[in-house]
Amino acid sequence: MGFIAKRFSFDRVPCEKFGLRIFDIDGNNNEATPFASTGSLQTDVIPSVGRVYLYGRAYDTPLEFTLVFGLDPCMIDDNDYLDRYDMDVIANWLTDHRTYKWLEIEQPDMEMVRYHCVISNLEPIQIAWIPWAFTATVTCDSPYGRKFPKTFTFDCTESANAITTITVNNSSTISRLYYPKLHIDKDTASTTAVGILNQTVFTTNDGMFKLGSSTDALPAEVVFDVDNELGIITSPTSGISNPYKYFNFNWLPLAKGKNTLKVIGKCTLTFTCEFPVNYGG
Repeated sequence: MGFIAKRFSFDRVPCEKFGLRIFDIDGNNNEATPFASTGSLQTDVIPSVGRVYLYGRAYDTPLEFTLVFGLDPCMIDDNDYLDRYDMDVIANWLTDHRTYKWLEIEQPDMEMVRYHCVISNLEPIQIAWIPWAFTATVTCDSPYGRKFPKTFTFDCTESANAITTITVNNSSTISRLYYPKLHIDKDTASTTAVGILNQTVFTTNDGMFKLGSSTDALPAEVVFDVDNELGIITSPTSGISNPYKYFNFNWLPLAKGKNTLKVIGKCTLTFTCEFPVNYGG
């Protein structure tokens, strides 16, 4: 479906700052666009057999949709319009970026969802030779929207045998593994390894995320920040220059729905998740 909202914000700046709102104008509409999340079919055909074989789907097309917005009607009633100074300021706000920014649509069914995107193809819409509005192309960094960040914190320092079972609920609508950001604060009195096994995904210990081993024991006081999606581990406050030497290179995934995790070692874990959702644009 398209947008029925009136307001939006981009890069945490609300459209009201520029006297703008979302609407349809002069045949330019905020119409629904195809779902990029369906993926493109990966197939092959044997001409002599006349059968198409399906190998899977490739999710390499980002979500893209059109956003139409312009002057708030209260400004139009005052015979105001977009002059070149206004258009320059708006263009810089929306397109003068080299990285993805957050687009938020103020709509009841999108209160917890936003788009990580860039804006391009900004074109003015003129009525009677006077510019009143814009149409722009929104291109996301993936086929999905994302929920606002949610944190889950677990104290795993009280278990007598240093084994704790925790539960993390992945509220994504996508039936694919999600890789969260993870903050690990190891107990100061322990030098044992920290291991996390998602028993919902893996049936054996071969898939365990692990920091520390018999040959590379963890320091007594250590903090790790782990980006499982990008494959990055840092330990900025612990004085460890190469945290990867402690790591077994098994990144930690979360399946859709309830995940049961076994935690080995005494530590405090904080998961930060921005779950993907198949909302389209």
